[in-house]
Amino acid sequence: MKRKVYIIILVAFIVGFFIVTRTPKDASFDESITLRVAGDNNHPPYEYVDENGIFKGFNVDIMNALSIELGIHIEYMPMEWSNAVKALEEKKVDLIQGISKTEEREKKFLFTKPTAINSQSIFVMKDTSIVSGIEDLSGLRVALQEGDINHEILKNIPNIVLITKSDQKEAINALISGEVDASVGNRLTGLYYSQRERMSHLVKIVGEPMRITEYGIATYMGNENLVLTLDQGLERLKTNGTYDKIYSKWFGEEITQRKDIIKAYLKEITIITGVIFIIIILFIIWNKKLSKEVYKRTKELQAANKELLLYQKEIHKLAYYDTVTSLPNRAFLTEAINKSISQASVWNTKFALLILDLDKFKDINDTLGHEAGDMVLKLVGERVNKVVRKSDVFGRFGGDEFLVLMTEINHTNEAISLANRILDAFKTPFILYEEYIHVTTSIGIGIYPEAGETARAIMKNADMSMYRAKNSGGNRYCIYTKEI
Repeated sequence: MKRKVYIIILVAFIVGFFIVTRTPKDASFDESITLRVAGDNNHPPYEYVDENGIFKGFNVDIMNALSIELGIHIEYMPMEWSNAVKALEEKKVDLIQGISKTEEREKKFLFTKPTAINSQSIFVMKDTSIVSGIEDLSGLRVALQEGDINHEILKNIPNIVLITKSDQKEAINALISGEVDASVGNRLTGLYYSQRERMSHLVKIVGEPMRITEYGIATYMGNENLVLTLDQGLERLKTNGTYDKIYSKWFGEEITQRKDIIKAYLKEITIITGVIFIIIILFIIWNKKLSKEVYKRTKELQAANKELLLYQKEIHKLAYYDTVTSLPNRAFLTEAINKSISQASVWNTKFALLILDLDKFKDINDTLGHEAGDMVLKLVGERVNKVVRKSDVFGRFGGDEFLVLMTEINHTNEAISLANRILDAFKTPFILYEEYIHVTTSIGIGIYPEAGETARAIMKNADMSMYRAKNSGGNRYCIYTKEI
């Protein structure tokens, strides 16, 4: 009997030694120290302080997950971006939780593995036509966030006038107010502000992304052990799926691929199979305690997953649907046009693009107010939506401009027929505040491929046809031909 006990103890010791020696060790780092973490107080959806004074965003969720995974303590210090960079340079904080990686910054800071990939874009007013790329910023007034990486790019453009703001929101507002001619900054943050402040009908993005950079956590030089520890934590978050859930919550898509863990550790699994029975016996002792903990964590994860799903739907809605009419917005329509071009070029088919612009809509805003104007836009959207085909894509392109994409047609007459039905629908006045409001529209029609073989070309030519209809008195359609 004693001999059997000795054998069991010996086997258990061997298994324990194997598990311990095969477990990766964390880098040497004192986990009892509280890390001072700086971040931008107004850079959504990455990080920002909301109206209730709560510091939140993608970066904050990543740091919270690392705190739990690594057992480290964190003290958040939200501040203006330029102050955050300065605080890290002076070692008044231990980390910046989100910063783009550049050659210049690598000389001063140590970076973890990236948590995201950033792109920088140029924002201009919708009616601006003089800016189509970075080279067009020469001689213009351009707003950007103080301490932003775009300084490194823009400072080399001749005669450019750089106007720094405390955050990207102020830079966008400077564009809206006319203080500057363009604003440069993070693409996702700019889109977030435009949607939230209902300015998407006023602002547009032009040109290709100016810069695509790795984005992640940074610390000061000499802190290599901390970087190794954080990299290990990030790897665990990506392996166990936590990272993908956080990314989906704020950006709406997963960017990592699942690793085949069983295949990676197949040799280890084979070795310990012979002693699995002993491990099970040891685990039985802790079974009740573990069951309670698993139940608790499962409930927490279910609640978190529900919240993540709601956030994902909200972000998608903000990015692809108009806040006034609830119709597809410019981004949605542009993607749909590009998709139709790809399909039509393969199958040698046609599609039609109808651009609607309300006649004298400015008079409604001036006499009844912008709130009434928004109500009219909503009523117009509802009425036209009843006229178009189920297969058509209908949305608000911005301002008082709507767009219908007839995804597949056999003859130009189909587009003309739809244009006539839309014009007939406008003959009935709209009822608003118990008053009758008469609204008409001008329609420009572009047929693929005659009106252009790119999204930009067909939209430009359909828009040109719309203005031809408007200049002819409005309340009519005009179809694009080469003579126009």
